[in-house]
Amino acid sequence: MLSTSEALARAAARRDRRRSPVRALFLADCGPSIGLGHLRRSLVLAHALARAGAVCEVATPSGSERDMIVGQGFTPSRWPAASAELPAADLVIFDSYRIELATMRAWRARAALRLAIDDLADRPLAAELVLNQNLFADELDYSELPEHALLLGPDYALIDPAFHEANRPRSEPRALVSFGGSDDGSLALRAAGALRAAGFEGPIDLALSPLHERPNALWEAAGDIEGVTLHEGAAMPALMARASFYLGGAGTTVLEAAAAGLPMLPIAIAGNQQANIRALGQRGIMALPGFEDAAVIEAARRLIAAPEKAVLPGAVPPGGPARAVARLMAELEHTTSLHRGERA
Repeated sequence: MLSTSEALARAAARRDRRRSPVRALFLADCGPSIGLGHLRRSLVLAHALARAGAVCEVATPSGSERDMIVGQGFTPSRWPAASAELPAADLVIFDSYRIELATMRAWRARAALRLAIDDLADRPLAAELVLNQNLFADELDYSELPEHALLLGPDYALIDPAFHEANRPRSEPRALVSFGGSDDGSLALRAAGALRAAGFEGPIDLALSPLHERPNALWEAAGDIEGVTLHEGAAMPALMARASFYLGGAGTTVLEAAAAGLPMLPIAIAGNQQANIRALGQRGIMALPGFEDAAVIEAARRLIAAPEKAVLPGAVPPGGPARAVARLMAELEHTTSLHRGERA
């Protein structure tokens, strides 16, 4: 296995000789029980890196998301099964709660720069940079890391620029419901029923995960609710552009809805979303810590009556991916420059 200095020397020499592009490798977790949030934001960062001239590869644990990665224009890569299989890269990006600290450390000898995309600061991280895009990021304890290593808050939000482009006036009342990649459609369908029980009469778009097989019974049940349209694997920016409010999971989609200027009713469906519920409450946004039908109906009534109270204007500024890439490339250049100085 290469030492850190050997890995840096080889990376610097390659760029010096051939002006070769930066090679970035993403390890992005996803799956039916985890959802698509890690992969989606990794792909946004990959697009921003590609615009800066980097060549990006994306690895997922199951490899079943190959078509999605290829469809985004990137090369799928195999998830390394052991430290001995770690491929060399200029930049490696970890976006998974399940990557062990020892594996992160082992990559130091194979990559010039490591970035960990994190949400909760609830485990040790071995990386030169840490990115946490959440509303509550600056409240977390990253005291073990130097301040210059931290990219914190929605200024670095890894969301598609198309969500900001979707921020425009809407005239038609139209609901967008989505509970992310881990929902097989059952929660979305319950939410549609809750909206009707709350008195909402407009069209309802249900954005469904492409990771699940859905029984015919779900499609039939959706047909029993007038005005409901199911969308499998649909482009969320386009759905948000025509929606008048968002009801759904309290993960990354909250930042996307904020960027699109949508009133929202976020509902936590996983433990790691509770911090977002608290942060939204502190900002005056009604958000629910779990899906309980009566509570959802009552909250939906309040949202329908006063949508202006459920918006986060300016909370997610445009340009987050580009700012993240600027920091990454500057740190990578600094790291390789230091090593050139050592060699000289």
